[in-house]
Amino acid sequence: MEITKKTIRDRDELARYLKTISKELQAVAYSFMGDTVLVDDVISETVVKVFNSRKKVKHPEFFKTWIIRILINTCKDTLIAQNKYVELFDEDLILSTENSNDAYAYVHDYVDELPFIEREVITLKVFSGYTFKEISEIIEVPEGTAKTRYYAGLKRLKLEMEELSYE
Repeated sequence: MEITKKTIRDRDELARYLKTISKELQAVAYSFMGDTVLVDDVISETVVKVFNSRKKVKHPEFFKTWIIRILINTCKDTLIAQNKYVELFDEDLILSTENSNDAYAYVHDYVDELPFIEREVITLKVFSGYTFKEISEIIEVPEGTAKTRYYAGLKRLKLEMEELSYE
């Protein structure tokens, strides 16, 4: 679906567009929240924010990126409110570990322990399938910075998981 200013300004058009990207929004939210109840809450809050601020959008081509940025910020705000988002030093951020029911829960546990700036990029790349270009637009950093954070996070994961195999 092509995004135009009419799509953004018209309530029904916007609702149709949000339905077309709902699975993607759920995947992003779940990768941050790890709880389906919380996913529904943050998506609902995101939709309200999008509806209330939609007229501020100047470039329709970045509308989806804008929505995802709102969703990520809403996830962060929710985690902060629940004391599951802890600021350590400067940008060294982590999220508390949430248990997952899938067979690879231990991988999610390790990802959850990464500093937030690395976790955010890995989540968007691996679990949501975004390109580095898209990620850089979503988190508003240069593409090279997104790649650096991604590879630093992967290196940290590898080291942590290697330590597990030696225990």
